[in-house]
Amino acid sequence: MPDVKLKTIKVQGVELRIDPGVLDDFRVVDLLDQIQFEPGKQTRAAGLLRLIVGEQFTDLLDALTDEETGRASTENAVQALMDIMKELAPNS
Repeated sequence: MPDVKLKTIKVQGVELRIDPGVLDDFRVVDLLDQIQFEPGKQTRAAGLLRLIVGEQFTDLLDALTDEETGRASTENAVQALMDIMKELAPNS
């Protein structure tokens, strides 16, 4: 397996190290397609976020969690996903 060059980005105050090549994974493309073109499929965002950030998923969710409610809102998680996508593919 070739050496993977990870890109370090900061999202919602969390530093993430992500392989930009993850966007070349057909599972990622499939989930993106479902989220963008099928109304009500935003629930697929969790699986997509997990595929992209891998083991850092829990750290990111912890950062997104509201201290009062103990919940990571869907709105914040989807925004984090959009921020990650912009960082990994700024010209898309």
